[in-house]
Amino acid sequence: MGILPYIKPQDSGLAHEEFQPGGDRGLTKRVLFVCVENAGRSQMAEGFARAYGLNASSAGTLPAEKLNPVVVEAMKERGIALLGKPKMLTQQMIREADLVVTMGCSVEEVCPRPLVEQMEKKLVDWRIEDPKGKSLEEVRKIGAQIESKVMELLKIEQGAVTMRDLQSGSIEIGGARQEDLPDILALLDECELPKEGLAPHLSTTLVARDGNQIVGSSALEMYEEFALLRSVAVKPPFRGHGLGRRLTRAALDLAEHHQVRVVYLLTETAGAFFPKLGFKPIPRSSVPEKVQRSVEFTTLCPVTCKAMEISLTQQR
Repeated sequence: MGILPYIKPQDSGLAHEEFQPGGDRGLTKRVLFVCVENAGRSQMAEGFARAYGLNASSAGTLPAEKLNPVVVEAMKERGIALLGKPKMLTQQMIREADLVVTMGCSVEEVCPRPLVEQMEKKLVDWRIEDPKGKSLEEVRKIGAQIESKVMELLKIEQGAVTMRDLQSGSIEIGGARQEDLPDILALLDECELPKEGLAPHLSTTLVARDGNQIVGSSALEMYEEFALLRSVAVKPPFRGHGLGRRLTRAALDLAEHHQVRVVYLLTETAGAFFPKLGFKPIPRSSVPEKVQRSVEFTTLCPVTCKAMEISLTQQR
């Protein structure tokens, strides 16, 4: 999401006395904002979240002695007073939170592994620039970016998105590059999925990137008006957040772009997952012969694998 323009308090659409931390608008999700020092980004996020009525708190893995004074000034301009001192992150804070938001400061490098493991299933990383050492104008822009992301959290309460949508939303999906091939093959190995025959189809392979790390993949083998979906894989720490669904839908969008009519797949372990996305079980014998000549059908997948299809023409 792009950075919003800075809005002066009198232009914000909220009266000064209304825009105060702790306002109760009936929102119930408990959000914990985490960074290393808890002196800037996470404090700003807590301040905006409370102003919008969210049940929010913040903490740091190595708390600073005091708040960043420029951050305090920028938030004061918005009518939000940052109170108290930076706080130490505890296991109890994580247990009580419904969602843990890290600010992009690699807390896993300084956070004890048990805390990281406890956070993983309810973790979102916002990748916000550190305001430390920045000018007031720069901190205002960082605050506007944080505020826009806090407003995204309100969609959970409104039912527009789920927690899982937010958790996977910071991960970008795009086309694979030639230099990605070793990482994709390593991912398939880690997920115990076949990797043979993927290289010739790299141009129709998608990857999910968390920063510079490839954490998921999906691929299409093209057979004129048909396609075979394969290599839908997600690294274990990133599972359970809807990323596999996003990768599958992205592959279907790519197939539709190539004017594919029907997409087929073989699966031995995900027979309950793909029907949720519209795939229907079919006899293997009903798969077109040109698809059955693929390496997956002839060599890689045992006869116990289930065949499924989805008609893209019916999805429109």
